[in-house]
Amino acid sequence: LDHEDTYELPLVLDPDIWGERFPAEVGIPLTTTAHRLRLDGVDLYFLSNELLDALPDRFYPPYDSKGHDLVFFKSLAYQVDTIRFVRARFGDEKALVHAHEPYYHYLMPAAFRADPSKLVVGTVQSNMPITKKVYRPEVERLLEFLDAPVALPAERPSPVSVRSAYQQRTHLHYEYGPGHIGVYDLVADHADLVDFLSPGHLEFYTDFAGTPFEEPFRELPGYETVRRNAHKSFVGGCAIGARWTAPERPAVDRAAVLGALGLDPALPTFFHNARYAVNHKGQLELFRAVDRVLTDGLAANFVLRCLSDDGIGDPYIREVVERHKDRIHLECERVAEERIMAYAASSDFCLFPSKFEMDTFLIAQGEAMAVGAVPIATAQLGMAHFGHVADPLGTPGATGFAVNRSFAEDDSLLADALARRIQEAAALLRERPEE
Repeated sequence: LDHEDTYELPLVLDPDIWGERFPAEVGIPLTTTAHRLRLDGVDLYFLSNELLDALPDRFYPPYDSKGHDLVFFKSLAYQVDTIRFVRARFGDEKALVHAHEPYYHYLMPAAFRADPSKLVVGTVQSNMPITKKVYRPEVERLLEFLDAPVALPAERPSPVSVRSAYQQRTHLHYEYGPGHIGVYDLVADHADLVDFLSPGHLEFYTDFAGTPFEEPFRELPGYETVRRNAHKSFVGGCAIGARWTAPERPAVDRAAVLGALGLDPALPTFFHNARYAVNHKGQLELFRAVDRVLTDGLAANFVLRCLSDDGIGDPYIREVVERHKDRIHLECERVAEERIMAYAASSDFCLFPSKFEMDTFLIAQGEAMAVGAVPIATAQLGMAHFGHVADPLGTPGATGFAVNRSFAEDDSLLADALARRIQEAAALLRERPEE
């Protein structure tokens, strides 16, 4: 398109993170162009500049770039470029700006707050800690640059207690020093609506009931933010692709699919599909449970997909796979959707032991269930609508087995529960397949 936007992105850097290697404020010269792809009557716009085009194989900057490489600010540049593009391209045209995950759009609600033609919906997507913060001077400088005169709330120190260090181990809350502002507060206070993926997801983010964070949360400013903006919150849902839910799907040859992976099609088969996030996805506990049941003599297959652009270097996981290579197929690369569908449809059960309620396996678990894989999944609120419960055989309408919620790293209780559920599920299939 004829859009060409040349400017200098002003970044005020937190000296505690960026240290003496970088000045207090840096300007990144950028020239942004725009490209349009028209597909089935829908216009898709893509923005391009030196920073946005970086990291084409992974999109998001690696976390270890923080404090070392300004590519860390790629997603922040995306926010600024999007705001400037929408203003330039659509002007006073009425539009709905629907952005996903507060950490990746915290400037947008404030930037469009004074524009009556732009309504902003912010979706809470990956359950980052509700208290996640960014450097306040950075936000103030960018809002000034974007001509968005929003009065930020006065900084209020968080009460410090002996619980603080423990809370960080639960991954539900992190402590920040002075000079920071919460990203959820920026979104909730200035967006027109705040969207959640499931009823349980919204419930979880409201009071953190039944978690180690429930009581401390009531003492923090975020508790007031949630209640102040409760009228904006709604459940928009999360869609599963039409291919998975089509009434007539292509037939899957289980023997061929599992045989090609070197597995025995006659054995109970368990399927896992997620990005590689060993803490959030409960994958360490998953591999501990799989190792245990196979070592104890369970005859079963495990098709485990842990998506990672960098592969999986964890020596323990590699050791488990090597020890049981005739029973485990581990895959970390991106593959065609048809292949994932074939894996799920060839499996009897699907494993989704998400922890810290940071991630809800909404799409992956729903897809696997749609093609007949019975779930064994964490009893966290975000996935409660799927109907997996502690006693599925005694609960009318249940879809599968639940394991306990978990808020600890390398949680032996979760690993134990997974191992028991895997054994129970395999026995049920072997002894009472009609159930």
